Amino acid sequence: MYAGDPEDNYYFDAVTAQEVQIRLQLPGTLVGRTSVWLYAQGALRRTLCGTEEIKSVIYTASCHIDRGARYVVRIYTDGMTSNAHWYVLQVTYR
Repeated sequence: MYAGDPEDNYYFDAVTAQEVQIRLQLPGTLVGRTSVWLYAQGALRRTLCGTEEIKSVIYTASCHIDRGARYVVRIYTDGMTSNAHWYVLQVTYR
């Protein structure tokens, strides 16, 4: 493990969705050291949903969103990363 980026940023454009489900699967080494948050791109200081310190290898959350906007999912760690054990992030529109 090494000290890496303090956050990973991913974005998506929602055209018709009013809700998204965020699913994050972590390696055991990042459980308790990772958080995930959803933001509207135009308001990066205000979180829409998420959690601190994910306590299991699989985390899911449903988040209400507005249509026709770009959203940013940020995954934060406490400085620990792993090149050998990747996480899986999935965003599903509802």
